Amino acid sequence: MPWKNVYRYWSNHRVEGRPPARADLDPMIEVPHLVPNMFLVDVAEDGFRFRLIGSEIVRRAKHDFTGRVIDRSLLGDETLRSWRRVMRKVAEEKTPVLYVFDPQARNTANAVGLLMPLVNRSGVTEMLLGALFFSGARELRRPSGPGRVHEIPIPAGDCS
Repeated sequence: MPWKNVYRYWSNHRVEGRPPARADLDPMIEVPHLVPNMFLVDVAEDGFRFRLIGSEIVRRAKHDFTGRVIDRSLLGDETLRSWRRVMRKVAEEKTPVLYVFDPQARNTANAVGLLMPLVNRSGVTEMLLGALFFSGARELRRPSGPGRVHEIPIPAGDCS
């Protein structure tokens, strides 16, 4: 499963149990085959903003959300609530979260994703490194109905 490769990449850059910093990673050189499915999110006091979006995500969404604040105009109310909950958990607990995006609508793709914290030298989460892998050939669209981000436990020992 590709998400395991992203998890291993992130985990191998941990320093003394601390999540890596953005400066510790160079995915374009180290894991270029995963970059199309990766994204970066800036963590700010007032919310979250997409810093970079991989080309496969852009292709599926038919739009590049780089630089956009993650708000209801992108996701809709219910999806936004569940997505923010997961992003806050990753940022505050400094722990990765594996998730399934289940749009509960037939007009968009189902996807498995992974969010991982990136910290500054003081240990504060300043970014989230994410990856999104799709099942099937559907496009990623703003859900027309409710959608949820469901957490999945990361299997212990299965990713190292």
